[in-house]
Amino acid sequence: MASYLCAGCNTVGCFSFFRNQIKTWPSSTKKSDEQLFQNEEKQSGVYRIGLIILVLFLNLLLLVVNWLDLKNVWLFFEWNGDFLKQFVHEGTYMLLFSVALAATVMLIIFSSSARKIQNDKILTILCYFWIAQNIFLIFSVGMRNYWYMSYFALAYKRIAVVFALILLLAGLALLFLKIKNHKSFFLVDKAKQPRTFSDFRSCCFTQLGRNYSAL
Repeated sequence: MASYLCAGCNTVGCFSFFRNQIKTWPSSTKKSDEQLFQNEEKQSGVYRIGLIILVLFLNLLLLVVNWLDLKNVWLFFEWNGDFLKQFVHEGTYMLLFSVALAATVMLIIFSSSARKIQNDKILTILCYFWIAQNIFLIFSVGMRNYWYMSYFALAYKRIAVVFALILLLAGLALLFLKIKNHKSFFLVDKAKQPRTFSDFRSCCFTQLGRNYSAL
């Protein structure tokens, strides 16, 4: 997990490096139109390869994290007296970082200034796979929370985790639609607002204390 965090912290820097390399690519007004076209194609190719390597590397790191969760959280979980609170918090922090990183990178890649990249099939498939892995990570945190509630019953914060996971799922679904339909970030944010307010209203008007004390 630490390696995934370190890689994520360096992602924005790597992405900026590739973009700066493209911007500072040498050009001359004396070149012919054909040479300029070839230069633009070369720049686009370097940019594309850099993005594919970056997203592939992050996918592999997250795949390792999900494999560890599959083994330790889903299949062979055994409580040996450790703090389950820390168990849930560790997964939650990792999830928030992973989803924020995925959203930031994908919104930059599929921004309006990178229209040529939006139709790249390899990059699109890698991004879809990254979204799927984040969805699995959400369910893994939900399973951590389930084990916590199984041993220590319900609580307000544990129920709040469930609502937060629902919001993250909705956000990833909108991110998928943004990539698939080439929507702008503002349309995605506008579509997410009703879902966010709906979940907050559910939290405010639902009498959680009365409901789960009766269980």
